Amino acid sequence: MRPALPAHFDSNCGLTCGLALSLTLGLVSAVAQAAAPLCTATRSGTAPTMVELYTSEGRSSCPPADRWLSRLKGQPDVVALAFHVDYWDRLGWPDRFALAKGIARQHALARLAGSSQVCTPQVLAQGKDWRGWPQLPAAAASPVALTLTRQGEQVSAVISASAGAPAQLAGY
Repeated sequence: MRPALPAHFDSNCGLTCGLALSLTLGLVSAVAQAAAPLCTATRSGTAPTMVELYTSEGRSSCPPADRWLSRLKGQPDVVALAFHVDYWDRLGWPDRFALAKGIARQHALARLAGSSQVCTPQVLAQGKDWRGWPQLPAAAASPVALTLTRQGEQVSAVISASAGAPAQLAGY
């Protein structure tokens, strides 16, 4: 059953007014998006633990580490990243997910730590080799501040070293 309309309500006017209101709101929304104000957010202090797993699809010791990392997904205090490597390909363990930038990152982080060796599975927590997995290190104050800025549909990120941050964070 349809509710009764007030005596002064003209159903044609209601439809016309409703359409006009919808068009006006749509236009206001489009204008607001086109002239979207600058939106900036900065985060420092205790940051989520960044966990990086260097893994190889064909290496038998990697699937347990892959499963462990996948369980971290969605935890608000963890940023979980997986990088597949190709340096086992020559032994007949090709990894179709290997990324050259990920491999370069693993080698660069090893050099920063004073090592020339990399392995799989390798877990880094906060940029340092972490052999204590499946546990995670205790959260600590972040050595960086992250600032995200959005203007319209354009988003930029600025990562800056906090006071007292390790020297290797400068310019990385």
